[in-house]
Amino acid sequence: MKLISRLAITSAVLALAFISTANAQSMNVNVPFGFHAGKLSLPAGTYKVDLNQATQYVTLHQLDGKAACILMVKRFAGSGMADRGSLVFNQYGASHFLTSVKTGGVDGAAELWKSRAEREISQAQPGVEPAMVLAATR
Repeated sequence: MKLISRLAITSAVLALAFISTANAQSMNVNVPFGFHAGKLSLPAGTYKVDLNQATQYVTLHQLDGKAACILMVKRFAGSGMADRGSLVFNQYGASHFLTSVKTGGVDGAAELWKSRAEREISQAQPGVEPAMVLAATR
């Protein structure tokens, strides 16, 4: 029974990924450092980023095919269209956490949920504000 439930959930997530990329705003971004996105740790590299406001998901696919993830958007915040896309990270020491995604032609930025790892690091360092790091398209 658990196997059937897991297969159904996996199938639904994959179907959602395919649907979301059909209507998504896309960009390629070079991230020069390893980072955390959701529950995953992703290596440095160039990523294709798809942002879909309709489905409220962001997908990241490393162009060399070694890493990928799907993230749920917490909310869209800010206003104004951007000419260039960007990924915004919170940095705690040597650890980087993806916090928001903005693509050219989309109004506002997609804010992502904080991961458990980021919440634990921020609670372990009370009063310390994370540094903001930006990776932008060319």
